[in-house]
Amino acid sequence: MREFLPYLICISIIIFLLNSILSIGSIKSGSMEATLRTGDIVIGNRLAYIASEPQAGDILFFHLNGTTYCKRVIGVAGDKITFYDGYVYINDKQLDESAYLPEDVETNCTDTFVVPSQCLFVMGDNRELSFDSRFWDTPYISVNDVISKELFNLSAIFRNAL
Repeated sequence: MREFLPYLICISIIIFLLNSILSIGSIKSGSMEATLRTGDIVIGNRLAYIASEPQAGDILFFHLNGTTYCKRVIGVAGDKITFYDGYVYINDKQLDESAYLPEDVETNCTDTFVVPSQCLFVMGDNRELSFDSRFWDTPYISVNDVISKELFNLSAIFRNAL
């Protein structure tokens, strides 16, 4: 029994970390491409929002109607989100998405959204193929439904190492 004790301790620590501090998720669709590819394994930080709130630009894992999604935060509580000529506007200022969207990507929507308190407006980076806040019956996710914030893309690390 003593020879298995170190293994049991190690497994217990890993289980604690995965259930309390980290999350491991796989990307199930192409809605976040090219940032996250279908099948990528992503490590998330479950404690990211203990002392702070989600911010525009964060990539989150969250629950919605019994399904786990991964999307980018576009708007936070109080933000007015509009769309014009293929671009996203937050509080009447064009959102700079050059860090994660190719220049030729258009974000099409005819609605205007005002994000309620304790809620977020999210979209996938692959705007033409993303089922996100623009199309949901209830367009906002509760901050209470956030599982974790993307910490790093494990698959991308291995892809880049090869």
